[in-house]
Amino acid sequence: MREIGPILLLQVFCFAVMGNIIPDIDNMSFLNKTSAENKLKDTDTTYRVITKPDKTYGYEIIVNDKILIRQYTIPGQQGTQGFKRKKDAEQAAKLVIKKLQLGIMPPTISKEELKQLNIIF
Repeated sequence: MREIGPILLLQVFCFAVMGNIIPDIDNMSFLNKTSAENKLKDTDTTYRVITKPDKTYGYEIIVNDKILIRQYTIPGQQGTQGFKRKKDAEQAAKLVIKKLQLGIMPPTISKEELKQLNIIF
């Protein structure tokens, strides 16, 4: 029997993990929704929605009072278009925070994840 190469094995593992990382954003019990900056319980990670001059939205992910990520555009999409709805930017920011908590680096968002979150783009 032929041995599977380490690179192929790593690719299979990555695809298996990536296929199961989309959390249920609406049921994220770790969020303290009463906080002004949507601070996560027992952590120092927050997000803030940014309003762009063209009336679209982006977000910032803040860790230890420092901006870790500033996202003005819809992740994974061409161009400079921001989110059309504030709630879409919030959902994307929550997903990024969840990925950071899971140790997923970089915490990229795919087009498929945007569709599953019903984000308009």
